[in-house]
Amino acid sequence: MELFFALINPFKILWFNLVNFWMLRNADGVIPKNKNPKILYSDPSTNTKRIKLLALKNGASMVGITPVTKQALYESSSIDLPNAIVILVPQNQSEMVHVTKAKGGIETMRTYMRITRTAINLSKKIRKMGYRARAYCEGTELLQIPLAINAGLGQLGKHGSLICKEFGSSLRIASVLTDLELNFDTPIDIEVENLCTLCRRCTIDCPVDAIEDKKRI
Repeated sequence: MELFFALINPFKILWFNLVNFWMLRNADGVIPKNKNPKILYSDPSTNTKRIKLLALKNGASMVGITPVTKQALYESSSIDLPNAIVILVPQNQSEMVHVTKAKGGIETMRTYMRITRTAINLSKKIRKMGYRARAYCEGTELLQIPLAINAGLGQLGKHGSLICKEFGSSLRIASVLTDLELNFDTPIDIEVENLCTLCRRCTIDCPVDAIEDKKRI
């Protein structure tokens, strides 16, 4: 089904999809035998500051860190990397107003490529430090939204997507899982519960009426 939808898209979207798939071949890799001791740290606070800075320098707009929980794993998953570095990249709003047309689809794939490149580069740098790291840029192996919520990057909207204070829900999420010891961020409350109770925008705009109004509990 995924292949079918890829093939019926305009060529530029298909091309971006293929490029993104090609980049994902570097999502994982071996740890170099000759590790540089100057970039190895044992202090989680130092690790965390360095990793967040690296993520931002490599293209992330926001970054948070959280332990990997069962909530983020599919039933058949067997991931053994304990820590998740979660990154966000926003989509261009002026392009996404054309979301039902090719222009919006192209911007979506362009953002996917950007966040894939960022996550893969970050995983490579962590492996050079001597730690295991793997980039997860799609939802087929890992549920990104629970990790993003636990990492303090936003909250769940009634439309099933992450809402963050800085970019709303027009964004993409990726994660780098690693055994590098890090300090964790905590979930935040940006009043999404109240927002989704009062706002009907996604309910009105949904073409198949799949989103119900949220009731106060």
